[in-house]
Amino acid sequence: MKLLGRVLCLGVLLGLTAASVSGASTTVMAKDLAGVSHTFFSKTNANAKALVFIFVLADCPICNFYASELRRLRQAFPQIDFYLVYADPDIAVNEARQHSKDYNFGFPGLLDPAQQLVRKSGATRTPEAAVFSPEGKLLYRGRIDDRYVDYGKRLDHPRQRDLQNALESIVQNKPAIWPKMAPIGCFIPTKANPDL
Repeated sequence: MKLLGRVLCLGVLLGLTAASVSGASTTVMAKDLAGVSHTFFSKTNANAKALVFIFVLADCPICNFYASELRRLRQAFPQIDFYLVYADPDIAVNEARQHSKDYNFGFPGLLDPAQQLVRKSGATRTPEAAVFSPEGKLLYRGRIDDRYVDYGKRLDHPRQRDLQNALESIVQNKPAIWPKMAPIGCFIPTKANPDL
């Protein structure tokens, strides 16, 4: 009986340790373009309905095309926090700042040199959106809309506004529908050693 009690006690302790570690592993820190650190998926984001991360590359023309649409979405959903994530792990801060200034996306830019946000979201292309709950649950990942039907082929107007529809669902506490098609865009370069 004593042995059983010790085993149960040890199991509870191991469970608490694992829960503590897994809770800590979901927190991600990133610096914005002004050098200010932000902690995501913690109590600091509790006031937002959701967090939207738009993955971009400064030299991707498809990303740059979406600047006005992203400004529009940001204004349409004031209860949601938007962030631009520079997905190239080697981008210089000055280059990211200039790009953000040139295209005026309308929300803060983040550097992701260790690609923590890229890995957490599973993003592979730019522009790609990942929407998380404040606690870190992935609610949506995919394209902004269907304007790009292929590389070099763009519609004048979208037929399907995937990100907007997802955000409307999330605001109404409904599950977001993920698009079946992968985003058309530039592939995110991966870092050889993600721990650096």
